[in-house]
Amino acid sequence: MDNNYIQGDIFNYTEEKKEKEPEHFETRSKKDFYFSYSKFSLYSECPLKYRFKYIDKIPEKPKAFFYLGRVVHSVLEFFYSRVPPPDITELINYLKTEWERIPFDQRGYATKEAENLDINKTINIIKNFYIKHKDNDKIPFLLEYKTFVPIDNIVANIIADKIEYEGNGKISIVDYKTGREGNRNNDQLYFYQKISEIDPQMIEKINKKYNENVKRVEVNKMVYYYVEKLKTVEFSRANDTEIERFWERVLMTVENIQSKKFEPKPTEKSCSWCDYKQVCPVYNDKKTNSLSELTTEFIKLKNNIEELEDKKKKIEKEIISMMGENNELYDTSLNLKFEKNMKYEFKSTDELVEILKANDLYEKVSRPTVRAVLELLKSDEINSQIKDKIKKLSNISYQIVVKEEKQKE
Repeated sequence: MDNNYIQGDIFNYTEEKKEKEPEHFETRSKKDFYFSYSKFSLYSECPLKYRFKYIDKIPEKPKAFFYLGRVVHSVLEFFYSRVPPPDITELINYLKTEWERIPFDQRGYATKEAENLDINKTINIIKNFYIKHKDNDKIPFLLEYKTFVPIDNIVANIIADKIEYEGNGKISIVDYKTGREGNRNNDQLYFYQKISEIDPQMIEKINKKYNENVKRVEVNKMVYYYVEKLKTVEFSRANDTEIERFWERVLMTVENIQSKKFEPKPTEKSCSWCDYKQVCPVYNDKKTNSLSELTTEFIKLKNNIEELEDKKKKIEKEIISMMGENNELYDTSLNLKFEKNMKYEFKSTDELVEILKANDLYEKVSRPTVRAVLELLKSDEINSQIKDKIKKLSNISYQIVVKEEKQKE
């Protein structure tokens, strides 16, 4: 088995293992929607696979590269738990104990010989790591930091391998990778920056540990640490516009999940590694088809969807025009309510930020997302002059939302 498979790296494994709803979370309820980067990533890869895993709760097969990653992860946490660090003999003994923590048939190995190769590989990884870092004299600010942050009607979950505090509310986040270095998008970085910077627990821990009085946290940088190569790749803090655009994608993904949109997204790479082939209608319907047949059918469906979307938009404009100044329309024959919702798009996020900062409103919205600014426009905290300035930066359009609801008598 290829231990260098990028999609199945140590981070996604550990997050899946630990992202259960927190027993200590004070506002938890059955209605809370818990969402993590791994869930976002899986839905982006294939919505139907997300349904199989998180809705239908069909278990996946154990995978050896995940297991190797879990053990390395645990040993590195032990290494940083004290100063001076444990010596190499203690680390190897700890590694062997961790390796035997679950039965052989749950580790993902076909044979003992294959497992022994990975055990020796893991021992060498830890030995090389120890040689490079044995003189470490500082316990990190946080190890295996897990938090659950309510935001935008979800509870966002992150698990950070290691967090270093740099002073003045600034932190750096380190994420261990046991897979090979490859082309990765920035989604994980964005997700962690977004949640870390609004996490009240993080502020509380900084102030308590360092006897400070910081009001906000800022991610100074994020680091991917490729443990086998002992190589670090650093990323500077993303700007507000990047985070805003990314978070809109997250919220759209959540909306699609809650709307039960679980259409399959077959690709040759992801399907070849998928554990759900036996229950997947796409795989079973198309497994005898050639790749050319599949791509041809895909393009046809894509074109049909685009044509239907264009037709839907034209009809939507006609309905909006016929509604005039009314914001609601009831169709008693269909038992449906049509709502006309105003949609804002800001022409310049930078100008919007300037207006908010000039009027001491920036901190009130945390980040100038469309949703946050709309809530601000509805409030009585700002005067009409400022509201007009913000509205001038907006392109306003309308869209129809359909709900199953009886007309009120």
